[in-house]
Amino acid sequence: MDREDGIEEQNNKPSHTAPNQGERFLLVGAELITFKLRGEDYSIFENATQGGYGGPPPHRHLHQDEGFYVLEGEFTFHVEGEAIPALEGAFVHIPKGSLHTFENTGSRVGKLLVAMAPAGDFEGFVEEVAERV
Repeated sequence: MDREDGIEEQNNKPSHTAPNQGERFLLVGAELITFKLRGEDYSIFENATQGGYGGPPPHRHLHQDEGFYVLEGEFTFHVEGEAIPALEGAFVHIPKGSLHTFENTGSRVGKLLVAMAPAGDFEGFVEEVAERV
């Protein structure tokens, strides 16, 4: 079932979200979140962040695992006090309950492909606090 923003709802059939489509939100003026798939089991979104962005405050997702694949740029993830450098092609898995944040340590826009499972809490947070663009 297609939504007007180009995202297909997750179900038991294949889905497709074309380039430059998806729900877009500007979070804290530095993160452009583009949802590519929103479902009950998991959600996938692109996170484009400004160069030098210090990242969100350290936080925990009590009900969701989070995976980050670095599409472009240079990032450092901070997970339970450990700094993890992550360049293009790196993947960082953050289990639910882990204190974490990330920063774009490069000078240009960096892009992450992010998977959240199960879906729900984060997506609602973004809708509530971010600006739809």
